[in-house]
Amino acid sequence: MKQTAVDWLIKEFNLEQFEASIRFAKSMEQSNIKRAFIDGEQNAWDRSKKGHKFEFDNTEDYYEKKFNK
Repeated sequence: MKQTAVDWLIKEFNLEQFEASIRFAKSMEQSNIKRAFIDGEQNAWDRSKKGHKFEFDNTEDYYEKKFNK
């Protein structure tokens, strides 16, 4: 059976599984970042107090502005 070098490489190193692992790791890190934002906000700020100014509206806003520039 003939196969290209790229096909051989994908089969040899199982690049599809590697890519899936990278996507999973990125998703886990995104969750950790958002959880840290929530924890920090709960421990340091009270959003309901008047006079507090916030750069971010919520965890999604924080993640988008900081990591998806």
